[in-house]
Amino acid sequence: NLVDLFNGMVSSDKLVLNMLLVLRAVNVALVQTWFVPDEYWQSIEIAHKQVFGYGYETWEWTVGLRSYLYPLLFSAVYYVPKISGMGAYAVILAPRLAQAVLSATTEWCVYRCFKRTCGIRFAKWFLLSMCTSWFWWYCATRTLINTLECNLVCIALYYLSCDQFQFSYNYFKFVVVASVAFVVRPTIITVWMPLYCLYVCMNTNGSLHFGRLLSKAILIGVFVLCVSTLIDTLCYGRLVSVHYNFFKFNILQNQGTFYGSHPFHWYLTQAFPVILSTHLPFMLYGVFIFYTRTLKFKQANNVTHLCKLSAVICLFTVFVYSIPGHKEFRFLLCLLPFLHVFTSLGLLSLPSRSTKLAITWLLLTNIPIALYTGLIHQSGPSKVMEFLRKDISQSTQIMQPSSSKLEVMFLCPCHSTPYYAFINKNIAMDFLTCHPDLNATPAYTDQADEFYASPQTWL
Repeated sequence: NLVDLFNGMVSSDKLVLNMLLVLRAVNVALVQTWFVPDEYWQSIEIAHKQVFGYGYETWEWTVGLRSYLYPLLFSAVYYVPKISGMGAYAVILAPRLAQAVLSATTEWCVYRCFKRTCGIRFAKWFLLSMCTSWFWWYCATRTLINTLECNLVCIALYYLSCDQFQFSYNYFKFVVVASVAFVVRPTIITVWMPLYCLYVCMNTNGSLHFGRLLSKAILIGVFVLCVSTLIDTLCYGRLVSVHYNFFKFNILQNQGTFYGSHPFHWYLTQAFPVILSTHLPFMLYGVFIFYTRTLKFKQANNVTHLCKLSAVICLFTVFVYSIPGHKEFRFLLCLLPFLHVFTSLGLLSLPSRSTKLAITWLLLTNIPIALYTGLIHQSGPSKVMEFLRKDISQSTQIMQPSSSKLEVMFLCPCHSTPYYAFINKNIAMDFLTCHPDLNATPAYTDQADEFYASPQTWL
């Protein structure tokens, strides 16, 4: 019986954590495909250069658009294979294993959060929803800053619930997590604002108390921002404000549309159906239950508050994210826990005789999608780099000192493959660049477009 099996697997918190760690370890092995360039070029490639002394910094790092905080996590991880001399494969695997452990731990945190505030039944359905989500499986172990966003959201929810949303030392932990998430990726403010407002509303006993909460949040936020700016200044070698540069580039200049533009409704009409997939009917049913019925089970009041909060966060974030022209599926990762709050309510509200059918449906529909997207769809880039890594390793072993220099040139759309972080050899490599026009050049054409316009002439 699938229901009994699942209940047995979540019989204790320790067992849940162990199960999640094993699941994410398997996740690493079964996700070997390409998703987006940022998974490599804005995280492990930067960390690889810091630790091994060679790597490629894209134009974002030249103009000071990115913070070094996230790559520094992987820089610390890279020292393990570097010191131990484990080889190139360990260099590739180590960051993903670290991300897998982080994702498993934060899933466990949010499970404990909902178990404490919303009851064990709701928490179990939430855990099932997340673990059967093909999109979370696809992203949970990738070295994407959006995955870290989702992790930090889960940690923040845990700290908020530790004392039933009452003011305590955990408030400071929540504000620190929120501040770190903001300095890493400022757009996450759309999630923190409703969360913080909820916390303040549930703890305000007058204007004086509100002032204390707000002043402490501002002090912590400013401190984290100063530390972040100091780290970035040291890493860049000059004083830089990546947050101002980020705001200027994406909002004031709207240059993110250089990498693609989508209609205002894209998130609602295309992104949500894709990332939710076969969970969508249960999520819509959960929304229907929330708005049309009064929940009467134990701790239903907390579930109601959680659903209200989730609805506000999702609607507000989608509205704000819909304003810029550039949109991506991964930008919604931070909303995944809140979307699955409604999925959990929908599953929880099903008749008992339908629960086995629901679990079977989610497994039978999401496992094939997860396997296809993780092992087949866009698997070429990883296979190319694996071939090159082996070929380069063999070539460097047999080449004589007088032999011609080994070079690799990628004649394909820019950032179509990982780079030095997947080769782990300091050889000459080049690719077709595609950075946006940063100098207002008339009739600007990037290098990749020039090549495709006339390959023979360009060569």
